[in-house]
Amino acid sequence: MSRDFVWGSNSEKRKPYLVGWEKLCLPKEYGGLGLRRIESTNTALMMKWCCADMILKDVALRDLREEEMNLKGRDFICEDKVTWKYSGDGEFSVKITFEALNIMDEVGCSDANWKKIWNQRGPQRVKTFLWLLMKGKLLPNTQRVRRRLTDDDKCSRCRMEAEAIIHMI
Repeated sequence: MSRDFVWGSNSEKRKPYLVGWEKLCLPKEYGGLGLRRIESTNTALMMKWCCADMILKDVALRDLREEEMNLKGRDFICEDKVTWKYSGDGEFSVKITFEALNIMDEVGCSDANWKKIWNQRGPQRVKTFLWLLMKGKLLPNTQRVRRRLTDDDKCSRCRMEAEAIIHMI
């Protein structure tokens, strides 16, 4: 998924990016759209590959040592186990690692508010509007003038005053 597709830009016309790509890639419950970042997916898969290699190598070495030592009555030996702190059962998961990589920098996000938006019935464009509103990323004419997207900061409906977010709503 690319930024241009999300915001409706193409090679002839570039539209403003209202929300940064990092925020778009956060899970919905943390205020994002749940898009996947290729870097996070790659890192999670590489970690899975490294962990699997490390665990398999460890198993082979442990079996070799036990055969060499000819240990009997191993009941008293407690084996070490690698656990993954981001999952409840300690098992590595690409999905959990991907989510952890995407939300590590986000602190203090309340998932209750985001769930209210995404679980509502209604058109997706209304949900997206509410999401942009809660992110503080709507572009009223006052901000569009600052970004040089328009010359007029007046409300296009009433033409009486400058269009700010409160006036838009």
